[in-house]
Amino acid sequence: MEEIPALKNEPKDNLPDFVEKEAETIVIAEKVDYDFMLPADFSEHAYRLEYTLRSAASGKVENLTYILMMILLGSIEFKVITKYGLDYALEPKRLFTLLFVFAVFTALFAFLKYVGKANNHCNFLITDGGIKFSDAWRFELHKRYFRPWNDIHSVQMEENIYHNKWVGPMFQKRSSVEQLKWSKDGRLDTNLMLQFDYKSGGNASIVLSRLNREQCRCLFLGLENFVDQSKLSRETIKLKHAIIAETTNESFTDIWMEDLEQRYAITNFVPLSSGHRLRDGAFQVLSILSTRGQTAVYLGRDT
Repeated sequence: MEEIPALKNEPKDNLPDFVEKEAETIVIAEKVDYDFMLPADFSEHAYRLEYTLRSAASGKVENLTYILMMILLGSIEFKVITKYGLDYALEPKRLFTLLFVFAVFTALFAFLKYVGKANNHCNFLITDGGIKFSDAWRFELHKRYFRPWNDIHSVQMEENIYHNKWVGPMFQKRSSVEQLKWSKDGRLDTNLMLQFDYKSGGNASIVLSRLNREQCRCLFLGLENFVDQSKLSRETIKLKHAIIAETTNESFTDIWMEDLEQRYAITNFVPLSSGHRLRDGAFQVLSILSTRGQTAVYLGRDT
């Protein structure tokens, strides 16, 4: 655990409820431990998960493009010198114009690169009260970044059609949620996104292929402990079970039995009481004639 300065760029009123308003720091777990206790740790700490949508290759391509442009400008200037001579190339007005163009091009390139990094850098805090999203979701969440768990309408798995830029969306196969695959850099190898839809409006999609094991487990443990499981789609539940089981002693058989019990668990049969009305009052139960197992025979009347 490490104490990190609170989000200074944001009003403190936007922080989760468990953070004292007058406190200057909040405890954030930069590395999620597989064995941390739940939900106690979530009530004491905010777990920050962050990722970027930009790959390392994209940054190299941008730098290479800038270098090639500089080489092109240099080659043009070299041709001017060889054709018109050095005195013409070093004229003050022309030299000033050349330096101005170079400065504008460099500033524009740096600005576009900064904006690209800022818009593609995503981070969010997992707390016992909800999820605090960063500014990267400002349009999807209508600039209301902290969303409590009870505001969730549904959590579904959506396909990320931009997962593999070299393969068209029509030719990409939907990743399996039952068999986990991890890439060489430790991130989840999938083309699925976790989409949160909120009752109060807005939605947020989390790109799972940018999360590592620790981050995935922290995210799905939050869903396990604080979200009504009926709000999760079947694919989400399967992936949640697979990720949690991978780092615990729980086997897939235990998970299957638990899921089976939730679907087909025996419930106590409670017969209808005398006077109970059915079909908006069209029928009324007068008395119970007999009961056996999960059935009952009633004496009723048409009102």
